[in-house]
Amino acid sequence: MAQPPTNAAQDPGDDADRQLQRALLTATRTQALAAIGGAVVAALALLISLMALVFSADGWRQQHALNEQQHELNQLARERQLRVYSSRVALWAEFGAESSSTLPAGLDVSVQNRSPVPLQRIRLAAMLDGGSPAAAELRDLPPCTISTFRLAPPDSAGFARDQDSQLSYNLVTLQFRVAGQLWTLAPDGLASLPEQPPPPPAELRVLRLVVSAVGDCGESG
Repeated sequence: MAQPPTNAAQDPGDDADRQLQRALLTATRTQALAAIGGAVVAALALLISLMALVFSADGWRQQHALNEQQHELNQLARERQLRVYSSRVALWAEFGAESSSTLPAGLDVSVQNRSPVPLQRIRLAAMLDGGSPAAAELRDLPPCTISTFRLAPPDSAGFARDQDSQLSYNLVTLQFRVAGQLWTLAPDGLASLPEQPPPPPAELRVLRLVVSAVGDCGESG
């Protein structure tokens, strides 16, 4: 009786299947590694983008802060330049000691312009009895002068009494334009004004009394 062969011949199809399975396994592993690598690269790219965004936002905030500071410095420089002339304007007033048929009773108001340019669009305002303001418009005042005016209230009215000062009258304000900028000078200080519509008609009477030259006239304070 014949014995079966100890080593059966292998089917060539089995070898091909195993090689195909190994190839598929290798491809799957390669794809998995590629996917993992792609995910890592994408995560790194996202992290870098976030960091760049954070640094960009921080840089924008710093630049914005610098721009704000520069704007404030520019504003201060502009304000200082504008005040070169306006800061050399002074105002004081007192009740006139004398009056006559040609010189009505009222306030003697002096405006000093120690700047080298004229004052324009001048308007003096004072408080009347009862708390209502009234104003008078003046012509341009030349540079390097002191001009004194008699400011008289409307008929049957008088100026409010200043209870805060015994030496001078402080309830008068001056509005003027110098070097293209509008200003107001009041007892509490000097302030720039935006452009304004034409003021209401003047109600106060004004007479020019004295104009005299003043020394120390220029741009320095």
